[in-house]
This record gives sequence, structure tokens and C-alpha cells, in this order.
Amino acid sequence: MAVSLILTEQIIKLFIILLLGFLLVKFGLLKASDSKSVSVILVYLILPCMIINAFQIDYTPQVRTGLIFTIAASVIVHLIFIAATALLKRLLGLDTIEQMTVIYTNGGILVIPLVQAMLGDDYVIYSCSFIVIQIILLWTHCKQKLCSGQKLELKSIFLNANMVAIYVGIILFFTQIHLPDVIGGTIDMLANMVGPMGMLLAGMAISEVPLKHVFMTGRNYLVVLLRLFVYPVIILAVFKLSGAAG
Repeated sequence: MAVSLILTEQIIKLFIILLLGFLLVKFGLLKASDSKSVSVILVYLILPCMIINAFQIDYTPQVRTGLIFTIAASVIVHLIFIAATALLKRLLGLDTIEQMTVIYTNGGILVIPLVQAMLGDDYVIYSCSFIVIQIILLWTHCKQKLCSGQKLELKSIFLNANMVAIYVGIILFFTQIHLPDVIGGTIDMLANMVGPMGMLLAGMAISEVPLKHVFMTGRNYLVVLLRLFVYPVIILAVFKLSGAAG
């Protein structure tokens, strides 16, 4: 019950920040196009800091085992999402945008603040396993689907800012190099901005779309149902039946 209350409180806080981003644009203090600048700060500064900060913990056999498990679980989760979407594509007539929406989540921006609140900073590193797998698939599978005909660029896959941050974090983790307080503290402060900044960005982006169109389009509810209920239930069932939930 306590965990549910903490989760609910954190979601409400993040939703309020999203609403503030929406209102900043609606009141004319910012333009919706300004969200591009915010996204640059988020992708190239805050997210890399969050990733590096997550790896600044002590190396133990338990953490190593947890990383291996979460990487394997993340691969399985994404494969199930992709397979399920391939089956539902024809049945429900899902277009490309809808397919990518139900497969790929905003796990980094939304989930990590929730993990920090419920489990503590030491558990954020396991969220990075999911992010690593998703980043690779976003720059391969997702990009190929959205930009059909374009060749895959290995540089964009393995040398983007988030992947470089992952390499740095892994090196620091396995060598057990802890950054000086001034640098580490700065990175930690920026890392803690990932949730608020991400939700501000979401609010600014939503302001471009008429709310009537958002809430009166029936297909949106289908995608939300798949993304927030059907797919999680499938994953929970698979983890329970396989014993991985333990």
C-alpha cells in the first residue's frame, strides 16, 4: 500500500509538471517550437548525466548479476512487444506510428524518477539496462520502420550521446573510479532533472495539438489500452509463468 501511495504521488507530481509545460505555451510565455531546444538539453546533457550517475555505485556480484538479468529481461520484453505488434498490426490495422508507439516507451524520462522514489538511487542502474536495449532498437528497428529506405548508420547507433554515456558509465563502474565530489555532484544535480525536464517537454509538445483532437480520436484510446494495459499484462504473465518474477 505504501508503495502504491508513493507511486501515485510521484505520477501526480510529474503530471503537474507536464501541465505547467502546457500552460507556458498556452499563455504565450514560450512557443511550442521551443520544445526543440529543451529536447536538445534533455538528450545531449541531462540523459547522459543520468546514465553516468547511475553507474556511480559500488561493484558487487549482486549488482553484476542484476545487470545481466535486466539486460536479458529487456531483450525478451522488446522481442515480445515487437512480435505482439506484428500479430496485431493486421488484426487492428495499426499504422507505423501506432506500432512504434506501443513498442517503445518513454522509460528513461518517466520510469527513472519513479524508481528513484520507490527503490532508491541504487536501483536506477537496472533501468539503464532497459534504456540500452531500447536505444539500440530505436536507432535500428524503429528508424528503419519510420524512415523506410534509409540505410542504417552504425555511427548514429553506437556513437550517439546516450550510448557514449553508457560506455563511460560502464568503464567507471567496472574500474570503480568514483568521480570527484564537484564533478559527481554536478552530474547528480543534472541527472535529477530528467523527470521534470522530460515532462515539461511533453507538456510543450502536447500544446501543439488541439485537445479536442487528442480526446475525440478513438484510435488514441486503442493505442493507450495496448501500451498501458495489454502489453504490461502480457509481460507480467510471461514473467510469472517463467519464474522470472521471483
